[in-house]
This record gives sequence, C-alpha cells and structure tokens, in this order.
Amino acid sequence: KAYGRRYQQDPKRWRLLTGDPEGIKDLEAAFGLYVAEEGNSLSHNLRTGVFGADGALITSFAGNQWTTEALVEAFTANWETP
Repeated sequence: KAYGRRYQQDPKRWRLLTGDPEGIKDLEAAFGLYVAEEGNSLSHNLRTGVFGADGALITSFAGNQWTTEALVEAFTANWETP
C-alpha cells in the first residue's frame, strides 16, 4: 500500500501484488515476467493476465499488443456462473 501511495496509484485502475520473495519469483516464472534490478529501481516487461476465481492463471498477453476483444474473449470463455 505504501508503494501505491508513493506513486499515486489509483486503486480503481491498479491492483498491486506482494508476497514472500520465493512466491513472487514463482509467479514471475509462471507468468513469463522478466524483472531485473537496475540500481534503486526495477526494470520489467509488460504482461496482462486473466485469472480465474480460484486465482489460477488462465492466460496471459505479452506486451501491450492485445485487443479488447481478445481480453473479453479470455474472460467470457472461462466465466463460471453460479
């Protein structure tokens, strides 16, 4: 939360993730996320993920080349109705 406040993160638009270092490294590997320390900052690639209600990764999109239609399709194809 402190990180989000520091960079004026809008909680209506962004969800920041944290956890123990080993769990974060596991998520990076599963998600195809590249992260490198560069001095006092981090450099990383861009990934957009679609997660199920159970928290499992359904699919991910590399970079920012995905379309709204592809994202909606990924959501609706895996939508579970009660």
